[in-house]
Amino acid sequence: MLPVGIMSAANTLVGNAVGEKRADKAVTYYKTSMILSLILAAMQVIFLALFVNIICDAFTNDPLIEDQMKKAWTVLLFFVVFDTTQAVGSSVIRGTGQ
Repeated sequence: MLPVGIMSAANTLVGNAVGEKRADKAVTYYKTSMILSLILAAMQVIFLALFVNIICDAFTNDPLIEDQMKKAWTVLLFFVVFDTTQAVGSSVIRGTGQ
């Protein structure tokens, strides 16, 4: 849910900067929000990678299901990064009025 907060802030700040006709501020807000989202995504990936066994054990005791979950985990880790950056990027585009 943290990317949602960054999305909302980026949308509002970029929209306000565009309304003020300050493209330099809009670009700064975009870059800052994207860097924050990448840092957040990296923290999430590290957390998920470190605690994969604990998280899997919390949901099942079946070794077959745990094995399938761990196979899909790599995809999840990539998805977290791309989803976070895509969400922030799309909110910035929305903030420009496009």
